Amino acid sequence: MHRHVRALTLVSAVTLGASATAHAQWMDQLKGALGGGGEMPSVTSASPGNIGGLLQYCVKNDYVGDQSAGAVQSALTRKLGGSGQGPQTPQYQAGSQGVLESGGQSLNLSGGGLKEQIARQVCGKVLDYAKSLL
Repeated sequence: MHRHVRALTLVSAVTLGASATAHAQWMDQLKGALGGGGEMPSVTSASPGNIGGLLQYCVKNDYVGDQSAGAVQSALTRKLGGSGQGPQTPQYQAGSQGVLESGGQSLNLSGGGLKEQIARQVCGKVLDYAKSLL
C-alpha cells in the first residue's frame, strides 16, 4: 500500500514539474511574441488613426469574425479622412501593417503561431473600439 502511495506521489510530482516547465516555456513564447516585455499595449490608448489602420489589417487578414467589420472599417476610414487622421498618416500606416501603437508601446501583430492567436484577440478588441469611435 505504501509503495502505491509513494509511486502516486512521485508521478504527481513529475507531472506537476512537467506542467510548470511547460507553463514557463509558454510564458517565454508569449513574452517573445509580445516583444519581450510580456505586456500587451492598450487598444483604447491607441490613436484613432492607428485603430483605423489596424482594423484594415485585421479585415484584410480575416482576423475578425464579425461580418460587419468591413463596413465598420470603411466608415471609420471615411471619418478619419475628414479629421486628418486617415490613411496618409504614419499612425494609420503603422496600423495597416499590423502594428498597434499605444502609450509609447508597440505590438507587431504580424506572424504566425502564438502571434496569430494574439492578433485575433487584439483584432476583436480593435473592432469593438472602432465601433465606439463611429
